[in-house]
Amino acid sequence: MWLWRALQTHAWGAWGAALLPVLALPLLIGAQFLWAAWANRGDPQRPGWQALLRAWWAECKLALRLFGWLQAFRAQAWPDQVRQTPGRRGVVLVHGFGCNRAVWTDWLRDLRASGHCHVAVNLEPPWGPVERHVATLEAAVQQVHRATGLPPLVVCHSMGGLVAQAWLWAGAEAPHRVHGVVTFGTPYGGTGLARADLLGLARQMRPGHAWLRVQDPTLRAACRLRFTCWYSLCDNIVFPAARACLPGAQNRPAHALAHVEMVFDPVLRRETLAMLEEEGEPTRGPGTTDAHESPPPKTGTGGCCTSELGKTLKSRPCNP
Repeated sequence: MWLWRALQTHAWGAWGAALLPVLALPLLIGAQFLWAAWANRGDPQRPGWQALLRAWWAECKLALRLFGWLQAFRAQAWPDQVRQTPGRRGVVLVHGFGCNRAVWTDWLRDLRASGHCHVAVNLEPPWGPVERHVATLEAAVQQVHRATGLPPLVVCHSMGGLVAQAWLWAGAEAPHRVHGVVTFGTPYGGTGLARADLLGLARQMRPGHAWLRVQDPTLRAACRLRFTCWYSLCDNIVFPAARACLPGAQNRPAHALAHVEMVFDPVLRRETLAMLEEEGEPTRGPGTTDAHESPPPKTGTGGCCTSELGKTLKSRPCNP
């Protein structure tokens, strides 16, 4: 009898150890949301607790799916599609910090179905400095451009937008070789969460870091690319929300969506991929949707966030 009880005890202990990450994840994400809510407390469009709870639950489910299944076992389930499709624009997808190409699973499925040429990069080594990934993005852009004869659309999540930023800074001719850049929750102004990184892996994303300040003049010169930057007051990774806005870009609110949720949202995906059908230089980014966002800030097409911090991010005219 004592042996049976011991086995039962150890079995429950093993199950408890296995379930610990699953149980801890909602608490960790919840702490992020509380921190983000505090950081955005002065924003007149800040969401209520119901909206934050909905976003928290959605992010918990997506985190389990992404980190527990897709990234570990399905990263290559949808390989790149690079074939000669002259005159039909392609896409380069760039993931963020701590992720891999599996974050684009739904995008890869849709792009394969539509027949668009596409490459989803893996940023390796995963913890390297942002500028180390410039060569990876350059190779992907060249690959898609050769297959289509057209500058590709570059779509980035989180830190991936900083990689695109560094790529533009590295090549003087890069602005002429990209159709547009769409970013979801990219910390152009850094994020308060990076201060909690005791190992320094995300130090370049700390607010005020010298690397971020160096990139700023380059982005002013590249305004003609019409960056479309999605930001959210429910973003549990980049906060205050204004830090995901880029001066001179078309900053678009998606205030009901959490950080990873923005990538998986079908409306944002559909509207972004619609940019592939635009001819020549893009004249506008994807539109907002009443189902997800508050009304866009009334600062013109190059508007910025409406939070108090956003007042310091004045829109600057694009140089033709």
